[in-house]
Amino acid sequence: MNHILLSSSFLFLGLTIALTACATIVPTPTRQPIDPTANAPIIVPTRAANTPAATPSFDPKPGDDKLQRGNVFLDTSRLLSTASFPPLLFLELTGSLPTPCHQLRVQVSPPNAKNEIHVSVYSLADPSAICVQMIAPFSASVPLKNLSPGKYTIWVNEKQIGELTVP
Repeated sequence: MNHILLSSSFLFLGLTIALTACATIVPTPTRQPIDPTANAPIIVPTRAANTPAATPSFDPKPGDDKLQRGNVFLDTSRLLSTASFPPLLFLELTGSLPTPCHQLRVQVSPPNAKNEIHVSVYSLADPSAICVQMIAPFSASVPLKNLSPGKYTIWVNEKQIGELTVP
């Protein structure tokens, strides 16, 4: 009987610890005393998470020449436009990298004489790194910036994916 009671106690204790470890921790807002003689209230930010996240850049970076270039397996490549004026234009890419150690790179060339924009999508990895051999999915939204008004043809890895008109 004592053995069953002791086992149950340890099971209960283990579940309590597991649930406590998995519980979401909500930060308590920091409060500052309000000075009645001051004209404006004191505002103290409570977390950095309230700030918008920076959009990751997939542009080539310094040191890329020391890494080995690899392929990318593209599932979709499509053009997106916002409803704002002037519209913001994006190239949305989804696919897979050869391994989780590969880093995604997207190089957007300026329009050529035929108003073609060539986009090179590839991966880079450290050839000396030990990495699990499994594909790693990715999703990227790449801005198409600084385009003059006109009609453009977009090519991704030497394949035409669409046309867009910039007003």
